[in-house]
Amino acid sequence: MQKARVYITVLVAVTILYSLIVWIAPEKIDWKLSLDPNDKGPYGTYVLKNSLEDLFPNSEISEFEENYYFLNKEGYEDNINLIVINNYSSMSSHSLDELFEFIERGNTVFYSSHNISSVVLDSFGINNQFYYASYNNKSEYFPLQLNSEQYNSKDSTHYKYSYFHYLQDFDGLDSSEFNYEILGNIYDEYYTNFVRIDIGEGHLFLHTSPIAFTNYNILKGYTDTYTEDIFSKLPQQNTYLDISSSKISSQSKSFFNVIFKYRALKMAYIIFLIIVILYIVTNAFRKQRLIPIFNPPKNSSLELVDSVAELYIHQGDHKNLSDKIIRHFYDYLQQHYYLSPTVMDDRFVEKLSSKSGKSIGEIKELAGGIQNIKNAKNVSDADLMKLCEIIEDFKK
Repeated sequence: MQKARVYITVLVAVTILYSLIVWIAPEKIDWKLSLDPNDKGPYGTYVLKNSLEDLFPNSEISEFEENYYFLNKEGYEDNINLIVINNYSSMSSHSLDELFEFIERGNTVFYSSHNISSVVLDSFGINNQFYYASYNNKSEYFPLQLNSEQYNSKDSTHYKYSYFHYLQDFDGLDSSEFNYEILGNIYDEYYTNFVRIDIGEGHLFLHTSPIAFTNYNILKGYTDTYTEDIFSKLPQQNTYLDISSSKISSQSKSFFNVIFKYRALKMAYIIFLIIVILYIVTNAFRKQRLIPIFNPPKNSSLELVDSVAELYIHQGDHKNLSDKIIRHFYDYLQQHYYLSPTVMDDRFVEKLSSKSGKSIGEIKELAGGIQNIKNAKNVSDADLMKLCEIIEDFKK
């Protein structure tokens, strides 16, 4: 039991110490491309989310996390901006119809994604292409340009990443149905990454470099000016930020995804498993099969004494029985008081009185009764009973 307490104490101490080390240690930076407006990591869009009030002054900024169907059914006012920024999100043809109806009413949608939904691009006959820098040993800092007076061929804003997407085949756009304008490119004029398409009374902005709006690129100063210029293309009106993709992503995480996302929880979970395994292993070795219960041997000597006494009483040989009682009493005195009662004289009476605490008169009565039984040739029932009484009284 003492060893078990020592082991438990050591395990608890190690667990607490390790947890403190993990807690004090600096948290590892997550470079995953999330584009989540609530993510403060390098590739989240938390900074952009909190900058919208400065980009759209005197406008109300809200979050939108519903299906595009509700843009036309829930009484959303006209003349508003809807900003959609994600890495990839699929869209059904029904959702696209609802989105187009929303734009035709005079609203503006800014849709920035590395992989713009094929349903959207197919409706215009545009293709989404991919360019990876390592194929041509290019730098991972790509220039972003806007086709406006404040930019020329030498002025551009850079952002750090190793690949980019761009749009192609604008000749497929039906000019009789849609008007469009190429507003920006990445790397050079061939790689279009920003275009405006007029639909009804509203506008759809398609943008293929959402990573430009991440915390890292804005705070590092790579795309802060670029971001301001991009959103200056949108009208100054009430604006909704679509966070539906980030909500879906966070809700789909399983228990283990949450555990392993945070380093402290991951380490605590691993330590818990190790302790459980150690407990199971050590406990298995300590387990033994049940030891059967054996009753101790029964002392039958008293039953034998009763049987022998009944035999003597039945035969009527009280003299023989009384001699055995006296001999047994002498053994009692020898074991308890270390006296040899062969001669019960005055000296013996004094010693037994001092050791037993009985008075000299009681000892003399005991010695006299025993001596009378020893000297008698025959012993009656009354004499035998009297002998037993004085011996029992002495023992009490």
